[in-house]
Amino acid sequence: MENKLLARALAHSDDHTQAEFLNDFCRFLHIACKFKEDNQLCYISNYLEPQTANTLSQLVEFSKLSQESRKTLTEDINKLYTQKYELEKEVDRLREEKAINYGNS
Repeated sequence: MENKLLARALAHSDDHTQAEFLNDFCRFLHIACKFKEDNQLCYISNYLEPQTANTLSQLVEFSKLSQESRKTLTEDINKLYTQKYELEKEVDRLREEKAINYGNS
């Protein structure tokens, strides 16, 4: 009964609380397994209902997509900073060139 109350409360919690619970659960499971995590995950999976396994699979997929998009976003930002730097260098070069040409006139 206690597990169902906790599960219901978490299911109706906000995203941050749900993620924090999952992070803590996984962290403590890893510590409790003491390098036998694969075995324990296998044992747990034997007792999962199909809907639970499906939900966990979807969570893993969304997590992978989120990580990939963050990586892509970081790469895009780095490219933009590089382009900005190159454009600033070109502007400075053109200003110098204009100043030299103006002085020679």
